[in-house]
Amino acid sequence: MPFDADHKIAEQDLSKILEAGRWTPTAHNMQNYEIIVVNDSKVLESIANIKKPVSETFIRALMDVIHQESLKKEKALQENK
Repeated sequence: MPFDADHKIAEQDLSKILEAGRWTPTAHNMQNYEIIVVNDSKVLESIANIKKPVSETFIRALMDVIHQESLKKEKALQENK
């Protein structure tokens, strides 16, 4: 579904989303964070149009995690044979 800056979210649904975000764990529950709700369609459209290259560092780290998980699964399968 493409981004739609004019799509409205019901207040009740937004409250549920924010409550879920408030209870979402962080590493060691130590990271401070802020949740910002943007409901101005012009600001949302501007955000949607930001062009930012993909972080190669992030992709490499993600691939390492996936690789390590694959190795763990493979090892578990071998041990269960």
